[in-house]
Amino acid sequence: MAGSAASMMDVYTVIEREGKQPFWLRLGACFTNRDGSFSVLLDAFPKDGKLQIRSRPQDRDREREVAAR
Repeated sequence: MAGSAASMMDVYTVIEREGKQPFWLRLGACFTNRDGSFSVLLDAFPKDGKLQIRSRPQDRDREREVAAR
């Protein structure tokens, strides 16, 4: 059960901290399956039950380069 590097995303929870910037804690990975559905693999669970799924940093950099052309 593995996705291609292009379809891999990171899973985070955002921890709010009084008087400080929110902290993004990486909890696992997510990838797109052949049928368009998602598989989420977590190493830990968020306390508030909320997840943020984001493209990996190298993917975001590549997307910016393509958009700038």
